[in-house]
Amino acid sequence: MKRLSCLILLGFVFLSARAQPSAYSIPPQQEYDTEFYLAEGVPLQTILELAWSKRVRGYHDGALFYYQLAAQRYSQSYEAHNALAAYLYERGHLEAAKQSYQHALNVAISASDQASARYFGEQIDKELRWGKAAVNAYDSGYANFAVGNYSLAINQLSEALRTAPSWINAHYWLGRSYESSGDRASAIQEYNYVMNNDNPDSDLYKGARWQLMQMR
Repeated sequence: MKRLSCLILLGFVFLSARAQPSAYSIPPQQEYDTEFYLAEGVPLQTILELAWSKRVRGYHDGALFYYQLAAQRYSQSYEAHNALAAYLYERGHLEAAKQSYQHALNVAISASDQASARYFGEQIDKELRWGKAAVNAYDSGYANFAVGNYSLAINQLSEALRTAPSWINAHYWLGRSYESSGDRASAIQEYNYVMNNDNPDSDLYKGARWQLMQMR
């Protein structure tokens, strides 16, 4: 009997331990208690956990509410602004995402956080100007050029120019891809486009001029 009581007690302790939430888990009974999360003193990570749980289940209004709450409540937190920016970008709200990445950059302390916020802000600038499809094609083309896949680079950079025909960067790297693949005539055409349409003080203009001089 005594042994049975001990077993029951051990079982109760085991189940109680399993029922305890982790340091950052959301208590189930509080998940929909907005007043609880609006209260002062709720940790940032707890609010972000709730935002994420709503995000993955498709409750986008709720997710946005809690990401915004985190950024407002913890206005000096890079993590809060970065999380909001990433969510806004995912949902296609580019202007708002750009502003949030700027806030993240303003409060970032580490060099890596600053570089990350700056990079994503610049990516959004490109998408706002040239369109997401063109940017994706350009990024893939540049990456393939960097590893020597010149045929793929030519295809992808040409694809970017189909929807963004005046994008100087794409013309320049397409020229470099043509040159590296042995198509000198096409490379010269792309370099001439850069020199005819870019600012003479720009790095791309100078790069195109240098490449043309090397090809003579």
